[in-house]
Amino acid sequence: MIVYNKDWWGLPLLCRLYGSAMTRTLPFAIISMLGTIWIQLDKNDYFPGWRHPYPYTLFAFIVGFAVVFRTNFAITRYWEGRTQIQVMSSSLAACAMQLLSWDNVQSAGYRRYHHRGEEKAEDNNDHNNDDDSNDVEEAAASREVAWFRQSLVHLLSLAHALALQNVRADRAMSNLVPFYLRRPRDGKHK
Repeated sequence: MIVYNKDWWGLPLLCRLYGSAMTRTLPFAIISMLGTIWIQLDKNDYFPGWRHPYPYTLFAFIVGFAVVFRTNFAITRYWEGRTQIQVMSSSLAACAMQLLSWDNVQSAGYRRYHHRGEEKAEDNNDHNNDDDSNDVEEAAASREVAWFRQSLVHLLSLAHALALQNVRADRAMSNLVPFYLRRPRDGKHK
């Protein structure tokens, strides 16, 4: 894969020879230029057919057809790459949704299991547990669940961003901005 320098708004790409079509097309362009100069400067008129516009029309038609054909291939390659990026993005989103759903089911099962255990303890001991301590434990558990969910979404979003940066062949890590998740301390998540 060719890695392009993105400095100076991409202007150095105009002078780049490696990976450029200039090195392959320049010899043919020079031969064509020399042939055109020779025909224009020829006093003996060895090529009377080239004075008529028909050869140029035919040549322009063939070149135009070739350019359109190559452009069609380039557009097809672009859309194939774009489709694969969309597949990657939707797969990461599906992964996030499945993990969050799994966490939701596990969290609900954890709460049901502990509530059933508390109800049995109340029935067996015939005394009421302090409701405030249960509320504090539930709030702490919900904060941990919220922290896990935020961390999960953050990490999958970061994986997506790094994958797109890799597709761009952008090796500059200075583009990344640090983001620190803070653990929620109370019921309000900021």
